Amino acid sequence: MPETKSIQERIFYSRGKLLLTGEYAVLRGARALALPSRLGQYMEVIEGNGPGVLSWESTSPSGKWFEARFRLPEIDVVSSTDQSKAGVLRELILTARQLRSGFLEKEKALQVTSTLEFLPGWGLGSSSSLVSNMADWAKCDPFELNRRVFHSSGYDVACARSNGPILYRRVNELPEIIAAKFRPSFADNLWLVYLNEKKNSQNAVKAFAGQNVKEEIFVRISALSEEVVLADGLDTFCNLLNEHEKLVGGMTGLIPVKEKLFPEFDGCIKSLGAWGGDFVLAATKQPEKEVRKWFGERGYETVLPFNEIILND
Repeated sequence: MPETKSIQERIFYSRGKLLLTGEYAVLRGARALALPSRLGQYMEVIEGNGPGVLSWESTSPSGKWFEARFRLPEIDVVSSTDQSKAGVLRELILTARQLRSGFLEKEKALQVTSTLEFLPGWGLGSSSSLVSNMADWAKCDPFELNRRVFHSSGYDVACARSNGPILYRRVNELPEIIAAKFRPSFADNLWLVYLNEKKNSQNAVKAFAGQNVKEEIFVRISALSEEVVLADGLDTFCNLLNEHEKLVGGMTGLIPVKEKLFPEFDGCIKSLGAWGGDFVLAATKQPEKEVRKWFGERGYETVLPFNEIILND
C-alpha cells in the first residue's frame, strides 16, 4: 500500500455472467442467450506518492485469493502469490496499453483492490468482469481487449456491461447485442447447481476450434436461443434445452451433463458456458427442499435459486 494516499480514487464495477446456450456455437456465429448475474466485481484504484509500484490485491467472500506487485512503468512482476495469474494480469495491462497509449506509463504508486462478490472457482466471470473494469480504467475497447488476451467470443464481456439478459452473437468478428425480455414465469422452478470444479473455458474452446460442423446446426442453435426467451411454460422450456443439449453434444462429442451425472433427475439439466464444469441449470417441478436434498445427497451442496443470481429485472 502506498505510504501516502491522494484523493484520486476510482471505482469500476462489472457483472458476472452465465451463458445459457453455448460458447462453442457463439464462436462460430450462432446467437446465444446470455444472462448477467446479480454478482460481479468491483475494482478500486487509489493513487499515491510513493515509488513506481503497482500493488494488486484480489479478494472474494472467502478472503484474499491473489496478490502481486508490478514495477511501473514496465509492468515487470516484482512479486506474486501466483506467477501464472500475475502473468495474465501483466498481459492484460500491457495489451490495454497497446489499445490506449500512455496507460500506466506516468503513474507513481498505485494500489488496486479487485473484489469479487462470488467465489473465484464458481466460473461466474472473474476474468471477463476484470477485462471490463480494466477497459474502463484504460478507456479502451473491452471486446478488443478480451479478444487479444482471452480469444473468447466476448459474450461474457457483454454480460459484464449489461443490466439484463441479452441475445449475443458475433457478426464479422464484432459483437451484436440485443436486449432479451427473459423473465420466465416459472423462474421459481429453476436452480443453479455448482459442479464442484471450475472449467477452463480457454482449453475447452481450443479443443473445439478445429471441428467441422454443418452450418444448419448453428442456425438451429440460434433459433433455439430465441425460442427459449419466448418459452411460456416449464415443459416447453425443458424441451428446448434438451434439444440444445443434444445438438451441442453431437457437435462436440461430449456427453450431456444429465446423461453423464444426473440421469435419474426429475426434470431437465442444461450445461452452461463451455460445458463440463462450473454451474448447470436445473429445471424441475420438485419443491426446493427436495431439490436441495437430491443434489446434496450426491455431493452437490451449492444449489442457488435462479432469481437470486440472475439479473432479470
